[in-house]
Amino acid sequence: MEKRIEILDLKQGDIDDLELKEKVYIKGFGSGFQVRVYPDGRKIARYRYIFGGKQWVLQFGDFKTTSFNSILNQHYLARIKLQEGENPVKEREDEKKKQKEEAQQQRIKKGALTIEDICNRFLDEYKGSGGKKPKMPSAGTMRNYAKHIKSFIVPKFGKYPADSLPESVVLKALKKKAESTPKGIEANNIQTTIGVILNWAVKHKKRFGLPMLTNPIADSEYQGNEEIPRKRALDYDEELQDVLNIGEIKTFWFGLESLNPLDAIALKMIL
Repeated sequence: MEKRIEILDLKQGDIDDLELKEKVYIKGFGSGFQVRVYPDGRKIARYRYIFGGKQWVLQFGDFKTTSFNSILNQHYLARIKLQEGENPVKEREDEKKKQKEEAQQQRIKKGALTIEDICNRFLDEYKGSGGKKPKMPSAGTMRNYAKHIKSFIVPKFGKYPADSLPESVVLKALKKKAESTPKGIEANNIQTTIGVILNWAVKHKKRFGLPMLTNPIADSEYQGNEEIPRKRALDYDEELQDVLNIGEIKTFWFGLESLNPLDAIALKMIL
């Protein structure tokens, strides 16, 4: 049987001797300290522990790029935090958030806040809102915004200073997107997302220290084709006398408020 090496007896050589295999595996050394060994040679140190009745994993980095002593010290400090009743993962997340905010404040002072910074602020503002608060986007809408930000807005415009994004650059990129997708509807959706984020940023421009911030595409036409609305059964039609007209639809819609909330939601979705 292979002799177990405890964390207190661990040496750099023990890490170097970990065998590479065809599949990823985890080697434990006690006190929650583990090394995840990859076929490509990466050896990622991590701390596995229980907090609040749940399992958590805190990664310390790769032994190739982080010193042995630094990793052991991180593990020691994480254990101390856990003994003090704090969650090491949560503390790291809070520290990263603090560093991010400090970096953004420095950019604000230098007048170099970027479109990427604005997008991150926007997502942080509404993170986890799920439509539960007044005037907040729904969870589905926020997922679409986040998708557009990650896949298009930041890659295309992220490095531009927030208060000097050229309209021509935005419209050219959207036009190219429209030409590469069926009907260009996705380009229109992305354009809507950009407009929403920039309008939000303009509303809070004093907070960002950017008094000259504007939305350069506020009056721009959509670059994709106009979306053709689907014909619905309840649309008013002169030839069909048995369907509801717009006035009747409104009356029916507001009348649903008197029903059980779940029944009302179901009927509104159908409508």
